[in-house]
Amino acid sequence: MKNTILTIILAFCGGYANAQLKVNEFICYQKNDKSYSDYYYKEIVIESGGLLNKKTGTLNYSKDSDYILIWFDYGEVAIVKLEYPIVEGFSRIMMRDDIITEQDFKSYCLFHQTFYGIDRQKKRWKICTSPKEYPSLCN
Repeated sequence: MKNTILTIILAFCGGYANAQLKVNEFICYQKNDKSYSDYYYKEIVIESGGLLNKKTGTLNYSKDSDYILIWFDYGEVAIVKLEYPIVEGFSRIMMRDDIITEQDFKSYCLFHQTFYGIDRQKKRWKICTSPKEYPSLCN
């Protein structure tokens, strides 16, 4: 229910709609037996905690952290806090309006082909930035 309410809040935040960085990446989640699901190639949204706080009118997200939003059917969303921020240090201080740019993400991917995060239900997610033509590089 909380995710559905958050979906509604995020959907009507028109002032920040153009601030979203959307990319297509391979994602999977850790199952109860600690193995990972199959990879899915999906569009994800990458946002800073500061921007999510502005959009939702809350302070539920760490300003020093970055998040990915994975949208599913019926308006549900998984909000995954990344283990390591995409923008760090002085660059984070200089971020304009808490917006993560495509260049920020590309720079991050130079050093992190695979990265991880945890959602609010404590489910671990794995994001792989391999080109769509080479899913085998994600294993």
